[in-house]
Amino acid sequence: MKTSRYILAALSVAAALFTQGCNKNQENTAATGASLSFTLSTKSVTPGDGILNDGGAMIDVVVVSVSTAGNLVDGMKYLSLGTPMVETTCTLTDLTYGPHELYLYANTDGFQNIYPDMATLKAKAIAAEKNYSFAAYKEATFSALTAGSLPTIAGGQMPLTSVVKDINLSVGTTDVIVEFTRPFVKLTVNIYNQSEKTAEVDNVSFNNFLASTSYVFDHFPYVQNYTPAMSYLAMPAGNDNTVAPRSAATVFEGLLYESRFSHDASDKYKMGFHIAYMDGSTVLAQMTVSDLVFQQIKESTETSPMLRMLRNNHIIVDVYVDYLPTDDPNTSSFVLNYTVNPWGEAGGDVEFN
Repeated sequence: MKTSRYILAALSVAAALFTQGCNKNQENTAATGASLSFTLSTKSVTPGDGILNDGGAMIDVVVVSVSTAGNLVDGMKYLSLGTPMVETTCTLTDLTYGPHELYLYANTDGFQNIYPDMATLKAKAIAAEKNYSFAAYKEATFSALTAGSLPTIAGGQMPLTSVVKDINLSVGTTDVIVEFTRPFVKLTVNIYNQSEKTAEVDNVSFNNFLASTSYVFDHFPYVQNYTPAMSYLAMPAGNDNTVAPRSAATVFEGLLYESRFSHDASDKYKMGFHIAYMDGSTVLAQMTVSDLVFQQIKESTETSPMLRMLRNNHIIVDVYVDYLPTDDPNTSSFVLNYTVNPWGEAGGDVEFN
């Protein structure tokens, strides 16, 4: 069963007429005086609530209200929460009547080195600036990801982003649902040693991870019209580990920018490693595993299958290894199987073979 892993924010939009003498059934899209009140929550349905580096809590929030008529910011606020919280409230006043978009960023320190304009946007929110174009911040890209590197977050704060469109500020109250999403894929690979002997794991490697630029907000027309450049990212190697009998070790964990390419491409996301079972300094058995393929399959709403690593996913690869010893360490029979546990609305089903 796929587990949803996202953050919900319930918003109540209340608007009042600004000028006297207007009938209650009228809507004045030229005037200001609307107010926007909402509750932000990181109460997720999966474990990890309250943990900053997993996106389960917020330490601060930048809120931007944009009047879509002129693409102008008509309200901003910065919320400094002091301590990590799973819920907070916010109110914006004197907004323009009519259609709006609401942009939210949480854990702004986590954006350092990946979204250079966050410092400027944060300063504008602290000053509650208004009446400037938000175009430069829409569809904003992170810094370029270079081969062999992974994105990092500052202060252990997982960045969170969200945008709600088509909010119509008018007389009465409107309820809106918002999803705060993590702008990265998180990939974790665990090796489970099911033997009674110590295992040495090294040369953890990955192939064919597509180098793709990630955006603060969704910039794809959802899969079918996406045509990525076919350049591959040289993923950093995983960690060498000594895995005690009947125990596990994490050999790779990192944040990735999202990427996707055609399902029928000959190249797929792959990983491999070398494992040796030891008795002191004596090698009892060893094996090199290569080209373990794992892929995510299309969702029912997609018109064509895609291999993809999508933001807000946490892809956990659990590899279980045991061996049947023989006199020759190189001919010992190994037993290997693995599972993948994705989370996130966009995750879809996973095939790992």
